[in-house]
Amino acid sequence: MGMGREFQENEVLPFGKKVEINEKGATAQLWQIEIPEEFVGPNLRAVLRDGRYDDPNDDLGPRYNFALKTFDERNEALFETERDAFLALRGKAGMVRYFGDYER
Repeated sequence: MGMGREFQENEVLPFGKKVEINEKGATAQLWQIEIPEEFVGPNLRAVLRDGRYDDPNDDLGPRYNFALKTFDERNEALFETERDAFLALRGKAGMVRYFGDYER
């Protein structure tokens, strides 16, 4: 689980579904995304073992839900502060987990 990565224009992120959760954010947008199981590595699958699901109403196969928060470039300092706070809380029970970031 690398913490940061910069993607190139020709790379595609494996979002099966992306739905905006909160349209009110002044500094960032919050999304719920679905990632097909084949794109979730074994270490992350172990952490998310109870999060795997397969909708019987479609043929997309097993997948996982994640939250994705996107920041505008002008809010990079806010992103870094939030990331550092999540890293400091890593391992605390009941907390939202930070799995990494990417830049496009």
